[in-house]
Amino acid sequence: MEKQLEALAALLARQSEQSQALLARQSEQSQAREERLTQLLERWWGAVRGLAGNRVLGLSVGVDLLVGVWCGRPSSWGACPFTPHPPQADQYYTGISSTTAIIVGVGVGGVWVVRCRPRARTLAFLLAVVVGVMAAAHAPLAALTCGGGGAAGGPLMDGSTLALHRACSEGCYCDAGGAYQPVCVRDGPLMLPYFSPCHAGCPPPPLGQPLGNCTCGSRAAKVTPGPCHPCPTHLLHTCLSCLAASLVPVALLINLLLALRAVSKEDKTVALGLKLSLWSLGRLVGPLLVGALVGESCLVRGAACRGAWRAWVGGKGRLDGVLFV
Repeated sequence: MEKQLEALAALLARQSEQSQALLARQSEQSQAREERLTQLLERWWGAVRGLAGNRVLGLSVGVDLLVGVWCGRPSSWGACPFTPHPPQADQYYTGISSTTAIIVGVGVGGVWVVRCRPRARTLAFLLAVVVGVMAAAHAPLAALTCGGGGAAGGPLMDGSTLALHRACSEGCYCDAGGAYQPVCVRDGPLMLPYFSPCHAGCPPPPLGQPLGNCTCGSRAAKVTPGPCHPCPTHLLHTCLSCLAASLVPVALLINLLLALRAVSKEDKTVALGLKLSLWSLGRLVGPLLVGALVGESCLVRGAACRGAWRAWVGGKGRLDGVLFV
């Protein structure tokens, strides 16, 4: 019995020693990790302090922030009034056109860098030219309009909203926050725009049949989907938007090469991290900033996907000024 107790005591002692040794190793490993992390943070902070005085890198990071804000803004808000397609397809239309322009910009910029291998001064000059051309392309967008006669309602006295409802469609109980589906009622020489078929007093037609029997108009009136007047500036708006979108990747490529040539080899990773962080920050700030500004210029807002809202109709000259100035 005594021998068994002694063996058990020896076993417990060995297990205790092993546990203490394991805890000691874990403590040493934890301290080593903390030391490595501290050294890494000190090196990173030292690199950041060293790069803080680099003016070229500072300007490059600022450009990344501004381009990130531009890329993060909702692009369809500015193009919706200019697309000749139904509002349901405006994002598809603007997405295809802008994506194609970006692909062209990436291809042209890559071929130019590989073929020409420009110097730092050339890169700085070209970056200024590209940014200037982008600003020149955006300036006319703030002044472009589709002309008068296309408003889907009459403005109220304070100009803060539109009176979408008419006496001829009061019994339809139309939802003011619904989707923007403009229709045009052509009644003889008159052409009256409405926010949706419901606001024109049109009952849902049979499948494949045109709209008709609308209360806002005579029996001979013709109702067609879309605005009453086509937008004459649609082509110019699309060309300027595609030009600006195609220059964005070119500006980012030139900006990246310029920043990498302005820092030492050991600081390149930190510089790339700073640029990516500021660009990502701009992508986050863009929708918030533009959304707040658009909210002040919106005359008719409605529900969009995932519980969000969008400005279906903006004040004349106000919404485009917010988006492009």
